[in-house]
Amino acid sequence: MHLNHLDLPVPDLRAAADFFTGYLGFETAYEAAGRLAILVDSGGFRLALSALPPGEHVRWPTGFYIGYVLDSETRVHDLHRAALEDGHAVTLPLAPLAGALTFHLAGPGGVTVEISARR
Repeated sequence: MHLNHLDLPVPDLRAAADFFTGYLGFETAYEAAGRLAILVDSGGFRLALSALPPGEHVRWPTGFYIGYVLDSETRVHDLHRAALEDGHAVTLPLAPLAGALTFHLAGPGGVTVEISARR
């Protein structure tokens, strides 16, 4: 058995898809007219983004986040700089944490995204 995909409900499908493709290297594998986008990363992981119906909101539980491991600390620094320049909120400052260089940022729809590189 293996994890097939993760589906995140998001209020702005286009913004979420742009975030994951632009910052984290996902490629779009499938789109369904503003309702669904399926993204694939270089390791084959599928991230489904589904549009929330109008008027619905997601409230992520305290402590919930999605974690991405990059291949170098340089890439973490570059992504941190780009996220700040583009106005994304950093919710955990860039710092060493549990053997990795890590930061958290507010991703699409309020989901927290952890970016790190293991040391």
